[in-house]
Amino acid sequence: MKLKLLSVDFDRRCMTLQLPDEILRTMTFGAGEVEVYLAPMLAPPMPTIPPPPAVLKPPTVPTSSSGGGQVRTPAPILVDFTSPSLVSNLKGADCQHTRVEPTLFEAQWRKNESAFGFVRRVTIKKEIFVRMEVLFGKDFDAGMGMKLFRLTSIDKVKQVNKWDLIVQFNSEGEPFKQAGTNDIVEVTISRNSGDTYGRFRKTFERGKKYSIEYHVRLNTGAGVKDGLFQMFVDGGTLFNLTKIDLTGPVWSDQIDDVTFGGWYSNGAGGNPNPDPEPGPNILQVSNASYSPMEYP
Repeated sequence: MKLKLLSVDFDRRCMTLQLPDEILRTMTFGAGEVEVYLAPMLAPPMPTIPPPPAVLKPPTVPTSSSGGGQVRTPAPILVDFTSPSLVSNLKGADCQHTRVEPTLFEAQWRKNESAFGFVRRVTIKKEIFVRMEVLFGKDFDAGMGMKLFRLTSIDKVKQVNKWDLIVQFNSEGEPFKQAGTNDIVEVTISRNSGDTYGRFRKTFERGKKYSIEYHVRLNTGAGVKDGLFQMFVDGGTLFNLTKIDLTGPVWSDQIDDVTFGGWYSNGAGGNPNPDPEPGPNILQVSNASYSPMEYP
C-alpha cells in the first residue's frame, strides 16, 4: 500500500497522509508515540442550491380565546368597491364619488350633513378585524366631525339599527368657531345615540396615506362590560378600549354592516359655519378588507 504525504507541520508535530479510501492524520509524532486519526476522504464541495421562494402569508390578525375554544382567523377578505353587492350610502346631493376603482374610491363633500360611502353586508358573529387606507386631500376640511367607519347590527323585522358603532375624525375647536379649513387632531369612538367611549389625540396630515386597522370584540350580553375596541394607525396603537359595553341595551352579537366612507357633520351647537370650506374637500379610501373571527 502506497501512502501519499500531503503536508507536514513540524512546529505542531503534525502530518497528513492519504490512503486510497481515507485520510490518515497524525496529530503528534516523536517521543516514541504517535496518535493517528482516520477520516473519510474529502469529497468535492456540492453545488449551492438556492432556497425555494418564500410563500407569502396573509397579515397576522389578532386572535381571541373568548367565547370558549380556539378562535380561527380566516384570511382577510378584500372589498371590491366596484362590486354590485356593495350598497352605496349617499346622503345629500352635494356629496358624490368622483372615481371608483376595485380597491379605491374617492369622495368629496360640499355641504354639511352630507355623506358618501360603501356598505358591505356581512353576517359576522362576535368579533371582526378591519383594515383600510385613508388619504385626506390637500384642502380637506374636517369640520367638527367626519364619520369615517362604522359597524352596525340590524333588526331585520323592524328595519332599524340595534346598535351602531362609529369612529369619527374631529377637528379642534368649539361650536360657533368652526370656520376655515380645519385640521384633524382627534379620533372619537362612540355608539350612535349612546355612549362616547373615548377621545384620542392624533393629528392626520393632508396628502399623506395612513394605514388604519380596527379590532372589535362585542360584549357577551346586554349591559355586560367585556367588549373590546382597538384602533391602530400605521402599526401603532391609538387606543385599546377594554371592559366596555359596545352594544347598549338592545344587545346582539351579530355584525350586519361594515361601512367604509364618510359623513361630514359640522352643525353641532348651532354652528353658523356648518358647510366645509370651498374646495375639493376630497377623501380617498383604498385597500379595505375585513377578517371575521370564527369560533367553534
